[in-house]
Amino acid sequence: MVGEIHIKGNEPFPTVVLETAAHETWELVGMPLDEARSLVGREATVEGTVVKAPGPGVWLPSLRVRGTPRKSGR
Repeated sequence: MVGEIHIKGNEPFPTVVLETAAHETWELVGMPLDEARSLVGREATVEGTVVKAPGPGVWLPSLRVRGTPRKSGR
């Protein structure tokens, strides 16, 4: 999945999210905050397993991150 990394919310409950080009927002479960901070505002490629798929009644779909996200093009 490719998109821009952001951190939403405040301490003690920040949430790492990925916003895709289609403006879908996904929570990135298991991504360390330090790692996310180094990628904030940058496009990255993230691999993982869907934990909560988008659909009716789902406020924020989520992806359990596998490995380290890679910076993409821009």
